[in-house]
Amino acid sequence: MASSSHGGKIALFIIVALVGGFAGFGYFNQTANLDAKAKEEAAKPGEPVVDRSLLAPKPNDIILGDVNALITVVEYSSLSCPHCANFHQTVLPALEKEFITPGKVRLVVRHFPLNEPAIKAAEVVECAGSNGLKRESFLKVLFSMQPQWAFGDSFLKDLKQIALVGGMDSATFDSCMADKALETRILTTRQEAETQLNINSTPTFFINGDKMEGDVSIENFRKALAGAGSGKK
Repeated sequence: MASSSHGGKIALFIIVALVGGFAGFGYFNQTANLDAKAKEEAAKPGEPVVDRSLLAPKPNDIILGDVNALITVVEYSSLSCPHCANFHQTVLPALEKEFITPGKVRLVVRHFPLNEPAIKAAEVVECAGSNGLKRESFLKVLFSMQPQWAFGDSFLKDLKQIALVGGMDSATFDSCMADKALETRILTTRQEAETQLNINSTPTFFINGDKMEGDVSIENFRKALAGAGSGKK
């Protein structure tokens, strides 16, 4: 169990982060038609077939940016993944400034939990959205505070403290942690991505349907997004 001093620091950090949120952004639950051409594309010889229809934005997605953006980036991430936290803390701010805020890109964030702490953290995020709180704010806090909750045996108690400071009441948190339907929905998203999109690590990104391989630095994103915007591969 965290000490009172530790808890106080967590509470102060969460309040600041949740009040700030993702300034200038909204998230939108929406559906979209997948480009017919993407459906018809076959995998390269020797590679498994990828069901790109799964990359169309869905009603339960967390989406940052303009709904009319011409470029869609889909991110599969685990809230317990240090590389994912690094992306959200060091790369995403530059993406927001250069591409998302100007309306060039919309970012679709999907859960791909790697372990039980990540599953429960994803449940907190989704539960927040179901109770009038901003899911993207909880994502930001959970990634920023990952060392404080993701790697110890007390992750449920730590997640509950974060949820309470973020505006969720105790009964709602307990109910969400026991919600098997919510857990199944999150795990189904992961299973579909693993089996139909061949995802085996996090974070994994798709830019207008094309998988982004290798380094996920801002420099590589700039190159990939420039190609997507011009129609080049």
